[in-house]
Amino acid sequence: MEFAVALNGWGGVRLLSAQGDELWSMSAGNVWHVEIANPDQGAPGNIINSDAGGALTIRNDLGEIVRTCHPTEYVGDFGLVRWASEPEPRHLVVPGKDVIVVLDLNGQQTAQLQAPGSVADSTDAVTGTPVCFSSGRCYQATLVFYRLWDRSVLYLNDQTGKIAYREVFEHRCAAVGTMPAAGGAKDESLLVGCSGQVWKYANLH
Repeated sequence: MEFAVALNGWGGVRLLSAQGDELWSMSAGNVWHVEIANPDQGAPGNIINSDAGGALTIRNDLGEIVRTCHPTEYVGDFGLVRWASEPEPRHLVVPGKDVIVVLDLNGQQTAQLQAPGSVADSTDAVTGTPVCFSSGRCYQATLVFYRLWDRSVLYLNDQTGKIAYREVFEHRCAAVGTMPAAGGAKDESLLVGCSGQVWKYANLH
């Protein structure tokens, strides 16, 4: 088990062992957010970080830069998520102006989801998950916290990217997931965690 740490200013990106020992440190300026993702099953994880310039930097497990890319939307905060039916998180979600952009681990755009009211530069956290309700319809759920407004927004998009549902919460919500519902393995409920409460959603038609 290893942990990537992103530091503001000129602290750069560091990799720590499970015991807290520093394995390596790479210089970088104003690193906003960092995630570790496995591009293929069994492969070493890549370290992905955003910065003040809105770019994504992708490093290998040794800290060497593999790729730097500039997606169409400014990347400040982003989330590592499962997309559609993939078994592990291998996509990134980035809030933009009225959209949520879905990127692969190379920074290439996979999809664009309608997200009325979304903005790129006032988010503090974003996460998401696919969910399939008992109606047989599947959606991509994205949960975004907007720090300037102290509000969270849940977006549900269908498989074409169109908005199917939106809800605004008057507090911070930080977690989203699914659990099996009574109807069977493909019947799921959506769970949203907000300030000591968990909201459960089912049967969206």
